[in-house]
Amino acid sequence: MEHQDLLALTAKERMNSSRRAMFCKPQHFEWAFEDDGLRLKFFLDAGSYAIALVRELVQLEE
Repeated sequence: MEHQDLLALTAKERMNSSRRAMFCKPQHFEWAFEDDGLRLKFFLDAGSYAIALVRELVQLEE
């Protein structure tokens, strides 16, 4: 697909060509260790993904 074709498809489907922020700062961040793991509570701005933040905070061991 050529660049112009992609632009036409984007316009046809009324898709916005917005970008996500490179960094996000969680608000009202709380954490607590519980019997079965770790509980996290926070708010993110629209367009941010919680899984991306959790992935950066937690190292899983197999």
